[in-house]
Amino acid sequence: MESFEFFKTMPAYKELVILSEISKNPYATQKEIANSCGITAPMVNEYIANLHSEGYIEVRGNTTRNTTYHLTEEGKNRLMILNISYNIEIVKMYKESEKSFEEVWKYLSSKELRKILLFGAGDVGKMALEIMEGHGIEMIGFIDENPNRIGTKLHDLKVYPVEEIKNLAFDAVVITSYRHGAKMAQSIVSKTRKPIFIFNLEDGKTSLQLVEKEKLKRRN
Repeated sequence: MESFEFFKTMPAYKELVILSEISKNPYATQKEIANSCGITAPMVNEYIANLHSEGYIEVRGNTTRNTTYHLTEEGKNRLMILNISYNIEIVKMYKESEKSFEEVWKYLSSKELRKILLFGAGDVGKMALEIMEGHGIEMIGFIDENPNRIGTKLHDLKVYPVEEIKNLAFDAVVITSYRHGAKMAQSIVSKTRKPIFIFNLEDGKTSLQLVEKEKLKRRN
């Protein structure tokens, strides 16, 4: 199952992961299940107690060493329902996000800015890449200041250090941050003559704000 940080705090998501882990491996320990869920073993113990009382799982064994967990028929049905609900939510989220980014690719296309370099390979950058691909926009890669991201790939696109910007061919830079856009723009304003845009979020919709380079240069 693909991991989505957003869902990790939701009880239904934890229930889904726990039931999935038990379905795959009845011999999994509570610690192993906890690692998969991103929660503590005591919390897993509480969830398992609730799932057992609901009739979704059967607990076998007398000690912690020989304890195994098994899905009942009701548990298998519950897992199926949770999986369906999870997938529906993911599709719904994607559609809402796609709608939110509609103004972005429309604007870039209207300005004939086809080859885009994304600045920021974090969660927002990943989302922007997935949504904007396939709308006549070619993403040529990422630049990032985080050394842990540099050299990695997202959907086959390489993450370059900021200094590499002078060697890349693109029409515009889009900074994929809602909070640190201005600061990130300052770090590259003197490194490229191409237009730089920052994400702007208003009324749930993402638009692009053109960076006024001369003002930023004066600040530097």
